[in-house]
Amino acid sequence: MSYLLTMAHLRNILAQRWNNIDASWRVAMAAFLITRFFYLLWSWVIFSIQPVAVQNFELSGEPILSVFQLESSDAHVYLREVNGGTLVFQAASKTHLIDQNTNSVWDISEGKAIQGPFKGFILPKSKTMPADLFPYHNVLPYAGKWLAMWQRFDANWYISIAEHGYGSTPGDDHFPPLFPLLIRILLPITKNGLLAGLVISHIATLIALKLLYDVFSQWGEKQATRRALIFFVLYPTFFFFFSAYSEPVFLLF
Repeated sequence: MSYLLTMAHLRNILAQRWNNIDASWRVAMAAFLITRFFYLLWSWVIFSIQPVAVQNFELSGEPILSVFQLESSDAHVYLREVNGGTLVFQAASKTHLIDQNTNSVWDISEGKAIQGPFKGFILPKSKTMPADLFPYHNVLPYAGKWLAMWQRFDANWYISIAEHGYGSTPGDDHFPPLFPLLIRILLPITKNGLLAGLVISHIATLIALKLLYDVFSQWGEKQATRRALIFFVLYPTFFFFFSAYSEPVFLLF
């Protein structure tokens, strides 16, 4: 009984403190936490359903097979030409592929058929390098898979600029300096550019949601304001705001 009373008292204290927080912060924090939990759940779905990204396409006159393993951030690029024919591949497991032409099973890391009619064949290497399709721009992939999946595209540009400065990668002068500067400032604390970028993006997103609530509340009733914020976080590209991208900082300013 004393345990139940203690828990009830604790809930009352937490509820009172929560109600004492400004409404704009309450709505912003609720929207932020719910959306963040959704993307965590979505990450789990991706790892469970499609841990390997496989693409069959033509590039520079070559039939390319590209494979990206989400859990390890390992990338492989091969030619799909075997024994005079062009194969089409799909993922069979986290470490193996299967070609739709003969149902042969191939090892991803070696590009070698280990089972089926093509057993013993090895896929030729492409002149296109993995770094050409999955560029990290002199930045090491993050070791933990749950955060590494957010280290994509523009995130690597900003992290590279923060860690190595402008000029380390051709074309990095297209990216404005504020976001990489903020990453650079946090680097002594986080010891990792991706972590710094994620911290900045998450904080900026939370504050921006609060300010958006304030703006929306000037235009309509509280119920409409809450709906506007909900619709905003439900927009399909809102996941940008939880990556190491500059959009949250841009919106905040």
